[in-house]
Amino acid sequence: MQTLESIIESYAFDKMQDYGLLLIPLPTGAGKSYTVFSFIHNVIIKRKTTQKILFVTSLKKNLQIEELKSKFTENEQNIFDDKVLLLKSNLDFVLDNWDLVDKDIPYGIKEYNEYKKLNAAIKYCKEMEDNTHFRKNFQILETVKTKKDDIKDMFEPNFRKRIKSLINEAVPPKAGYKAKLTFVKSKMPWLLTLYPQILSNDKQVFLMSMDKFLLRNDPIEEARAYLADDFLRSHLVEISESLLALESNNATQVMGYPDDLKLKSSMTLFLLASGHDSKYEKEAKVFKAVLDKYFGVEMDGQTVEMVQK
Repeated sequence: MQTLESIIESYAFDKMQDYGLLLIPLPTGAGKSYTVFSFIHNVIIKRKTTQKILFVTSLKKNLQIEELKSKFTENEQNIFDDKVLLLKSNLDFVLDNWDLVDKDIPYGIKEYNEYKKLNAAIKYCKEMEDNTHFRKNFQILETVKTKKDDIKDMFEPNFRKRIKSLINEAVPPKAGYKAKLTFVKSKMPWLLTLYPQILSNDKQVFLMSMDKFLLRNDPIEEARAYLADDFLRSHLVEISESLLALESNNATQVMGYPDDLKLKSSMTLFLLASGHDSKYEKEAKVFKAVLDKYFGVEMDGQTVEMVQK
């Protein structure tokens, strides 16, 4: 009997052009990631091919890059660093890497308004998210989300555009990728940390989140769409007010497990979705009252984190 890894390997190198895609449905715990990472290691180390490999997962974070890295021996770590790239959105790259490079960004670039606006927005988001008091304030959370949207839609693209113009002034656009990369490595090496995807032409293996690159679903926008529907909103408020009318304030006793957790999560989500919109002021008070009655106003931490991401 063939092993899963041998099936993948024989298909990837011998049969793919003839048969197209290979689908292997396996249950959780069957060793899918383990097998695929072993395959990737063998492709890079033993076969030494230049085939590009995309590893796409439904995970939103913790994209198993450390698990893949563990397949490479200590002597192979340099090969891993040279060949593997964790792909994220530009928003995530600047939020995650800004503190690592800010000290290395030249003073001249820091004088541009594009840098100042991006830097101020990133500092604000980090300060709010690092403060445990602010993390429980839905209005602050909504402001942070709005600020991140500004980073994604305006501040980061404008900063990147400014950097591109500086590179084009130094290296003619027709000079090509290699000439620009040589210039960046020499004059702006901090860019390679801020935007690692610059080196994607030289990478072979890419890890990415399906949620970030394919689905693009925003839970708080879905909640706002729910509230915008008069029928759905009225019934949601009616159910919530019924919960407020009950004598008990024990969510587990009223809802049972795990529906008590779902209640906390849903009320948190709808409170965040309605909090900054004056036309939902009444609804926001109801959702907050449910959280107050059953959970002491405390919002669900995982839901808050999901919205922030």
